Amino acid sequence: MTRFNAASRNVSLLIAALGLGLAGAAQAEAVAAPAPPPAHCVLLVGGGIPVTPDPKVNAFWLAVNRVLSADIQTDLALKGYVVDGMVADSPDRDQRLAAVTKQLVQDGCEKAVQVSIALTGAADKPDVTSAFEFGIMVFHLNITDVPGKAMKSVRIAGDYSKSYTYPLTKAVMDKLSMITLSAQIASDLDDAKVLPLAK
Repeated sequence: MTRFNAASRNVSLLIAALGLGLAGAAQAEAVAAPAPPPAHCVLLVGGGIPVTPDPKVNAFWLAVNRVLSADIQTDLALKGYVVDGMVADSPDRDQRLAAVTKQLVQDGCEKAVQVSIALTGAADKPDVTSAFEFGIMVFHLNITDVPGKAMKSVRIAGDYSKSYTYPLTKAVMDKLSMITLSAQIASDLDDAKVLPLAK
């Protein structure tokens, strides 16, 4: 798990990913852990990607995810939200979930926004990737005491979800703007009134 700061805004999906490099590190500088954020913060979680047999494909989509996550973090901050960011990039879903839960509790943020990417195929050819989908999910933690035990139960409760699907073509990869997409996602989240504004 690495922490990132919202930085430069990349123009196209292809340029964004290649600009980061397939290792996906340039925009994900490791920084010292900041002081705990104020109340009413949001944890922006990047790193949810398709896991394929090809590590180069996985690295490409992780790079795209990092760019989009950083841009969404910037756009939400411009709308008045206090946003902390992390990248949970373990290929294991349970490990990612554990890392996000730990960070959410540690930071004391009320909600988390998860940014994920999925590759999909047509109904008649499900094994052939023909589209990619950006998924946005907002959730919070329900933490309760376990009766008779010195421990707590942590459950994730969903508050919002929306997907943005595009055909996987060269034209789309060349022209899809991360700036435009992140602005749309931030506006949709703001319009849905599912995130706590700073007070």
